[in-house]
Amino acid sequence: MRLRTLFFGVLLGWMPFAWGQGEPALFWPTPNDAFYKGKGVESFIQPTAGNTVSSGLFGSVRNGGYRFHEGLDMKAVQRNRRGNVSDAIYAALPGTISYINRLAGNSGYGNYVVLEHNFNGLSLYTLYAHLASVQRELVAGQRVEAGAKLGIMGRTAGGYTIGLAQTHLHFEIGVRLTDNASFQNWYAWKKYTTANHHGPYNGMNLVGMNALELFEKMRDKTFEGYRRHLEKIPPAFALRVYTNKVPEFIRRNPALLKKQIPANLAAWDIEFTWYAMPLSFTPRSVTEVHARRAGDVRVLGYDKQLIQSEKSRSTLIFNGENISYGKNLLDNLNLLFNFRY
Repeated sequence: MRLRTLFFGVLLGWMPFAWGQGEPALFWPTPNDAFYKGKGVESFIQPTAGNTVSSGLFGSVRNGGYRFHEGLDMKAVQRNRRGNVSDAIYAALPGTISYINRLAGNSGYGNYVVLEHNFNGLSLYTLYAHLASVQRELVAGQRVEAGAKLGIMGRTAGGYTIGLAQTHLHFEIGVRLTDNASFQNWYAWKKYTTANHHGPYNGMNLVGMNALELFEKMRDKTFEGYRRHLEKIPPAFALRVYTNKVPEFIRRNPALLKKQIPANLAAWDIEFTWYAMPLSFTPRSVTEVHARRAGDVRVLGYDKQLIQSEKSRSTLIFNGENISYGKNLLDNLNLLFNFRY
Protein backbone atom coordinates (compact mmCIF):
# COMPACT_ATOMS: atom_id res chain seq x y z
CA MET A 1 0.00 0.00 0.00
CA ARG A 2 2.77 2.42 0.88
CA LEU A 3 4.73 1.78 -2.34
CA ARG A 4 1.57 2.12 -4.39
CA THR A 5 0.72 5.42 -2.70
CA LEU A 6 4.22 6.77 -3.23
CA PHE A 7 4.22 5.85 -6.92
CA PHE A 8 0.78 7.38 -7.45
CA GLY A 9 1.87 10.62 -5.79
CA VAL A 10 5.01 10.91 -7.89
CA LEU A 11 2.97 10.44 -11.08
CA LEU A 12 0.79 13.39 -10.12
CA GLY A 13 3.78 15.59 -9.36
CA TRP A 14 3.26 15.60 -5.61
CA MET A 15 5.96 15.26 -3.00
CA PRO A 16 4.34 12.64 -0.76
CA PHE A 17 7.36 11.80 1.38
CA ALA A 18 10.19 14.04 2.56
CA TRP A 19 12.09 13.49 5.73
CA GLY A 20 13.26 15.72 8.57
CA GLN A 21 14.47 14.29 11.86
CA GLY A 22 13.10 10.91 10.75
CA GLU A 23 9.57 12.30 10.43
CA PRO A 24 7.37 12.13 7.31
CA ALA A 25 6.42 15.33 5.56
CA LEU A 26 2.85 16.29 4.75
CA PHE A 27 1.22 14.65 1.75
CA TRP A 28 -0.94 17.12 -0.20
CA PRO A 29 -4.40 15.70 0.56
CA THR A 30 -6.11 16.40 -2.80
CA PRO A 31 -5.29 15.61 -6.46
CA ASN A 32 -4.37 19.26 -7.09
CA ASP A 33 -0.65 19.46 -7.93
CA ALA A 34 -0.54 23.26 -8.46
CA PHE A 35 1.29 23.99 -5.21
CA TYR A 36 4.21 21.69 -5.97
CA LYS A 37 4.41 23.12 -9.49
CA GLY A 38 4.97 26.55 -7.96
CA LYS A 39 1.70 28.08 -9.13
CA GLY A 40 -0.02 30.93 -7.28
CA VAL A 41 -2.39 30.43 -4.36
CA GLU A 42 -5.40 31.06 -6.60
CA SER A 43 -4.59 27.70 -8.24
CA PHE A 44 -4.94 25.65 -5.06
CA ILE A 45 -6.88 27.76 -2.51
CA GLN A 46 -10.66 28.18 -2.68
CA PRO A 47 -11.95 31.59 -1.55
CA THR A 48 -15.34 32.07 0.06
CA ALA A 49 -18.11 33.42 -2.20
CA GLY A 50 -17.45 36.99 -3.32
CA ASN A 51 -14.09 37.26 -1.53
CA THR A 52 -10.44 37.30 -2.50
CA VAL A 53 -8.33 34.16 -2.39
CA SER A 54 -6.89 35.16 0.99
CA SER A 55 -10.23 34.20 2.61
CA GLY A 56 -9.28 30.55 2.10
CA LEU A 57 -5.93 30.88 3.85
CA PHE A 58 -5.06 30.57 7.54
CA GLY A 59 -5.41 33.40 10.05
CA SER A 60 -7.31 36.71 10.36
CA VAL A 61 -8.56 36.49 6.79
CA ARG A 62 -12.32 36.99 6.96
CA ASN A 63 -14.79 39.76 7.89
CA GLY A 64 -12.20 42.47 7.45
CA GLY A 65 -9.69 40.59 9.61
CA TYR A 66 -12.09 40.05 12.52
CA ARG A 67 -12.87 36.41 11.80
CA PHE A 68 -10.32 33.63 12.28
CA HIS A 69 -9.91 30.79 9.78
CA GLU A 70 -8.05 27.85 11.30
CA GLY A 71 -7.19 25.87 8.20
CA LEU A 72 -6.65 25.91 4.46
CA ASP A 73 -9.56 25.66 2.01
CA MET A 74 -8.17 23.52 -0.80
CA LYS A 75 -9.54 23.96 -4.28
CA ALA A 76 -11.18 21.26 -6.40
CA VAL A 77 -9.77 20.23 -9.78
CA GLN A 78 -12.10 17.42 -10.85
CA ARG A 79 -15.84 17.60 -11.63
CA ASN A 80 -18.22 15.12 -13.19
CA ARG A 81 -20.69 15.82 -16.04
CA ARG A 82 -23.19 17.23 -13.57
CA GLY A 83 -20.65 19.72 -12.24
CA ASN A 84 -20.20 17.99 -8.89
CA VAL A 85 -16.69 17.76 -7.50
CA SER A 86 -15.15 14.28 -7.56
CA ASP A 87 -11.69 14.92 -6.03
CA ALA A 88 -10.54 12.14 -3.72
CA ILE A 89 -9.22 13.18 -0.29
CA TYR A 90 -6.09 11.51 1.08
CA ALA A 91 -4.45 11.20 4.50
CA ALA A 92 -1.71 13.80 4.80
CA LEU A 93 0.39 11.74 7.23
CA PRO A 94 0.56 8.18 8.51
CA GLY A 95 -1.52 7.89 11.66
CA THR A 96 -4.61 6.59 13.39
CA ILE A 97 -8.20 7.51 12.65
CA SER A 98 -9.39 9.10 15.88
CA TYR A 99 -12.82 10.32 14.85
CA ILE A 100 -15.27 10.20 11.95
CA ASN A 101 -18.41 12.35 11.75
CA ARG A 102 -20.84 10.99 9.17
CA LEU A 103 -23.81 13.12 10.30
CA ALA A 104 -23.11 16.34 8.43
CA GLY A 105 -25.76 18.38 10.25
CA ASN A 106 -24.08 17.83 13.61
CA SER A 107 -21.10 20.05 12.84
CA GLY A 108 -20.06 23.17 10.98
CA TYR A 109 -17.34 20.91 9.56
CA GLY A 110 -20.02 18.73 7.95
CA ASN A 111 -18.75 15.22 7.35
CA TYR A 112 -15.21 15.16 8.69
CA VAL A 113 -12.36 12.88 9.66
CA VAL A 114 -9.66 13.45 12.30
CA LEU A 115 -6.36 11.56 12.28
CA GLU A 116 -3.78 11.60 15.09
CA HIS A 117 -0.05 11.39 14.44
CA ASN A 118 2.68 10.82 17.00
CA PHE A 119 6.25 11.81 16.17
CA ASN A 120 9.07 11.95 18.72
CA GLY A 121 6.97 13.04 21.70
CA LEU A 122 4.61 15.30 19.76
CA SER A 123 0.94 14.43 19.15
CA LEU A 124 -0.56 16.21 16.14
CA TYR A 125 -3.94 15.95 14.48
CA THR A 126 -5.00 16.46 10.86
CA LEU A 127 -8.61 17.27 10.03
CA TYR A 128 -10.46 16.86 6.71
CA ALA A 129 -13.81 18.67 6.61
CA HIS A 130 -16.89 19.27 4.41
CA LEU A 131 -16.54 15.85 2.78
CA ALA A 132 -19.27 14.69 0.43
CA SER A 133 -18.69 11.18 1.74
CA VAL A 134 -16.28 9.24 3.95
CA GLN A 135 -14.90 5.90 2.82
CA ARG A 136 -17.31 3.26 4.08
CA GLU A 137 -14.63 0.90 5.38
CA LEU A 138 -12.94 3.48 7.63
CA VAL A 139 -13.45 3.19 11.41
CA ALA A 140 -12.03 4.93 14.47
CA GLY A 141 -8.87 3.25 15.73
CA GLN A 142 -7.79 2.15 12.26
CA ARG A 143 -4.20 2.76 11.17
CA VAL A 144 -3.74 4.45 7.77
CA GLU A 145 -0.71 5.40 5.71
CA ALA A 146 -0.07 8.76 4.06
CA GLY A 147 -2.00 8.84 0.81
CA ALA A 148 -4.77 6.52 2.00
CA LYS A 149 -8.13 7.57 0.57
CA LEU A 150 -10.42 9.05 3.22
CA GLY A 151 -13.37 10.21 1.14
CA ILE A 152 -14.57 12.62 -1.54
CA MET A 153 -14.33 16.41 -1.42
CA GLY A 154 -17.66 18.11 -0.80
CA ARG A 155 -19.56 21.02 0.68
CA THR A 156 -21.38 19.54 3.68
CA ALA A 157 -21.79 21.84 6.70
CA GLY A 158 -24.20 21.94 9.61
CA GLY A 159 -25.94 25.27 10.09
CA TYR A 160 -24.94 26.99 6.84
CA THR A 161 -24.65 26.34 3.11
CA ILE A 162 -21.54 26.10 0.95
CA GLY A 163 -22.26 26.84 -2.70
CA LEU A 164 -21.43 24.36 -5.43
CA ALA A 165 -18.78 26.68 -6.86
CA GLN A 166 -17.09 26.88 -3.44
CA THR A 167 -16.79 23.10 -2.92
CA HIS A 168 -13.47 22.51 -1.14
CA LEU A 169 -11.53 20.59 1.47
CA HIS A 170 -11.04 22.41 4.76
CA PHE A 171 -7.71 21.03 5.98
CA GLU A 172 -6.11 21.58 9.39
CA ILE A 173 -3.01 20.41 11.21
CA GLY A 174 -2.51 21.23 14.86
CA VAL A 175 -2.80 20.08 18.47
CA ARG A 176 -5.59 18.81 20.71
CA LEU A 177 -5.84 20.66 24.04
CA THR A 178 -7.26 18.02 26.38
CA ASP A 179 -8.88 14.59 26.73
CA ASN A 180 -12.51 13.57 26.44
CA ALA A 181 -13.53 13.80 30.12
CA SER A 182 -11.98 17.23 30.67
CA PHE A 183 -13.41 18.62 27.45
CA GLN A 184 -16.88 17.30 28.23
CA ASN A 185 -16.76 18.82 31.74
CA TRP A 186 -15.70 22.17 30.28
CA TYR A 187 -18.42 21.99 27.62
CA ALA A 188 -21.06 21.33 30.27
CA TRP A 189 -19.72 24.18 32.41
CA LYS A 190 -20.03 26.57 29.44
CA LYS A 191 -23.74 25.60 29.18
CA TYR A 192 -23.86 25.39 25.42
CA THR A 193 -27.38 24.77 24.18
CA THR A 194 -26.41 22.05 21.70
CA ALA A 195 -24.98 18.66 22.59
CA ASN A 196 -21.34 17.86 21.93
CA HIS A 197 -21.50 14.98 19.45
CA HIS A 198 -17.76 14.82 18.79
CA GLY A 199 -16.02 14.10 22.11
CA PRO A 200 -12.55 15.69 22.29
CA TYR A 201 -12.54 16.12 18.48
CA ASN A 202 -14.93 19.03 18.68
CA GLY A 203 -13.32 21.98 16.90
CA MET A 204 -13.22 23.97 20.16
CA ASN A 205 -10.66 21.50 21.48
CA LEU A 206 -8.50 21.56 18.35
CA VAL A 207 -6.02 24.35 17.66
CA GLY A 208 -4.59 24.53 14.17
CA MET A 209 -1.39 26.05 12.84
CA ASN A 210 -0.57 27.53 9.44
CA ALA A 211 -0.36 24.38 7.32
CA LEU A 212 0.83 26.30 4.25
CA GLU A 213 4.09 27.18 6.03
CA LEU A 214 4.71 23.48 6.59
CA PHE A 215 3.90 22.58 2.99
CA GLU A 216 6.33 25.27 1.84
CA LYS A 217 9.09 23.74 3.94
CA MET A 218 8.35 20.32 2.43
CA ARG A 219 8.47 21.71 -1.11
CA ASP A 220 11.62 23.74 -0.47
CA LYS A 221 13.31 20.83 1.36
CA THR A 222 13.90 22.89 4.51
CA PHE A 223 11.70 20.77 6.78
CA GLU A 224 13.54 19.89 10.02
CA GLY A 225 10.82 18.07 11.94
CA TYR A 226 7.59 19.14 13.62
CA ARG A 227 9.11 20.03 16.96
CA ARG A 228 11.68 22.24 15.26
CA HIS A 229 8.90 23.87 13.24
CA LEU A 230 7.02 24.77 16.42
CA GLU A 231 10.22 26.12 17.98
CA LYS A 232 10.60 28.52 15.06
CA ILE A 233 7.07 29.97 15.31
CA PRO A 234 7.48 33.41 16.97
CA PRO A 235 5.63 33.48 20.32
CA ALA A 236 3.29 36.41 20.78
CA PHE A 237 3.19 36.26 24.58
CA ALA A 238 4.27 34.19 27.56
CA LEU A 239 2.37 33.48 30.77
CA ARG A 240 3.21 31.97 34.13
CA VAL A 241 0.38 29.74 35.32
CA TYR A 242 0.54 28.79 39.00
CA THR A 243 -0.43 25.16 39.59
CA ASN A 244 1.25 21.93 40.63
CA LYS A 245 -0.83 19.94 38.13
CA VAL A 246 0.71 18.39 35.02
CA PRO A 247 -1.74 18.99 32.17
CA GLU A 248 -2.86 16.04 30.09
CA PHE A 249 -1.61 18.01 27.08
CA ILE A 250 1.98 17.69 28.30
CA ARG A 251 1.63 13.99 28.99
CA ARG A 252 0.74 13.62 25.29
CA ASN A 253 3.30 16.18 24.10
CA PRO A 254 6.47 15.80 26.21
CA ALA A 255 8.49 17.20 23.28
CA LEU A 256 7.18 20.67 24.21
CA LEU A 257 8.82 20.53 27.64
CA LYS A 258 11.83 22.82 28.02
CA LYS A 259 13.17 20.88 31.01
CA GLN A 260 12.32 18.00 33.30
CA ILE A 261 9.31 18.38 35.59
CA PRO A 262 10.50 18.84 39.22
CA ALA A 263 8.98 16.96 42.14
CA ASN A 264 8.05 20.27 43.80
CA LEU A 265 6.27 21.76 40.79
CA ALA A 266 4.77 25.18 41.46
CA ALA A 267 4.04 26.81 38.08
CA TRP A 268 4.36 26.64 34.31
CA ASP A 269 5.89 29.24 32.00
CA ILE A 270 4.09 28.86 28.67
CA GLU A 271 4.73 30.51 25.31
CA PHE A 272 1.73 31.05 23.03
CA THR A 273 1.10 32.05 19.43
CA TRP A 274 -1.00 35.15 18.76
CA TYR A 275 -4.08 32.92 18.52
CA ALA A 276 -3.31 31.12 21.84
CA MET A 277 -1.84 27.84 20.64
CA PRO A 278 0.71 26.68 23.26
CA LEU A 279 4.25 26.38 21.90
CA SER A 280 6.41 25.45 24.89
CA PHE A 281 6.14 24.62 28.60
CA THR A 282 8.82 25.32 31.20
CA PRO A 283 8.02 23.84 34.63
CA ARG A 284 9.02 25.94 37.66
CA SER A 285 9.71 24.59 41.15
CA VAL A 286 8.87 26.18 44.51
CA THR A 287 12.52 27.25 44.76
CA GLU A 288 12.22 29.18 41.46
CA VAL A 289 8.94 31.07 41.96
CA HIS A 290 7.11 32.62 44.87
CA ALA A 291 4.02 30.72 45.95
CA ARG A 292 0.75 32.02 44.55
CA ARG A 293 -2.84 30.82 44.63
CA ALA A 294 -3.45 27.88 42.27
CA GLY A 295 -4.81 29.19 38.99
CA ASP A 296 -3.22 32.61 39.23
CA VAL A 297 -1.74 33.87 35.95
CA ARG A 298 1.09 36.33 35.39
CA VAL A 299 2.16 37.89 32.08
CA LEU A 300 5.88 37.36 31.49
CA GLY A 301 6.21 39.11 28.16
CA TYR A 302 4.39 39.99 24.95
CA ASP A 303 4.63 41.39 21.44
CA LYS A 304 1.96 44.05 21.67
CA GLN A 305 2.16 45.05 18.01
CA LEU A 306 1.64 41.48 16.83
CA ILE A 307 -1.25 40.82 19.21
CA GLN A 308 -3.08 44.03 18.31
CA SER A 309 -2.52 43.55 14.58
CA GLU A 310 -4.46 40.25 14.69
CA LYS A 311 -8.05 41.21 15.39
CA SER A 312 -9.67 37.77 15.05
CA ARG A 313 -8.53 36.33 18.40
CA SER A 314 -9.07 37.66 21.90
CA THR A 315 -5.95 36.85 23.98
CA LEU A 316 -4.23 39.70 25.82
CA ILE A 317 -6.30 42.88 26.03
CA PHE A 318 -4.45 46.14 26.63
CA ASN A 319 -6.11 49.05 28.44
CA GLY A 320 -3.46 51.63 29.25
CA GLU A 321 -1.07 49.99 31.72
CA ASN A 322 -3.55 47.21 32.48
CA ILE A 323 -3.67 43.84 30.76
CA SER A 324 -6.64 41.51 30.93
CA TYR A 325 -7.29 38.10 29.42
CA GLY A 326 -9.58 37.60 26.44
CA LYS A 327 -12.09 34.85 25.77
CA ASN A 328 -9.97 32.72 23.44
CA LEU A 329 -7.04 32.67 25.84
CA LEU A 330 -9.24 31.88 28.86
CA ASP A 331 -10.96 29.06 27.01
CA ASN A 332 -7.63 27.47 26.16
CA LEU A 333 -6.29 27.86 29.70
CA ASN A 334 -9.46 26.28 31.05
CA LEU A 335 -9.06 23.33 28.71
CA LEU A 336 -5.34 22.90 29.41
CA PHE A 337 -5.58 23.04 33.19
CA ASN A 338 -9.24 22.33 33.97
CA PHE A 339 -9.60 25.77 35.57
CA ARG A 340 -12.85 27.74 35.59
CA TYR A 341 -12.05 31.36 34.81
